Amino acid sequence: MKGPTDKEPSLLWVGVDLAKAAKGFNKWQYVEQTITLPATAKPDSRLLVYLWRADSKEPVYLDDLKITLAGQK
Repeated sequence: MKGPTDKEPSLLWVGVDLAKAAKGFNKWQYVEQTITLPATAKPDSRLLVYLWRADSKEPVYLDDLKITLAGQK
């Protein structure tokens, strides 16, 4: 999570090890992550999502990303 511009420092960084979170390979997997936003996050802060394959030669896909605020549907 970053501020509204690239000049501001990161507010939060969270990583998910998909090799451990996914229960299999070569098929869609459901992975869930709960993140508590820092108190310094503002309404114009940006949430950035990246997929990093490290040394893998295989592609990684993301589909149906859902973001929910606590207490909201």
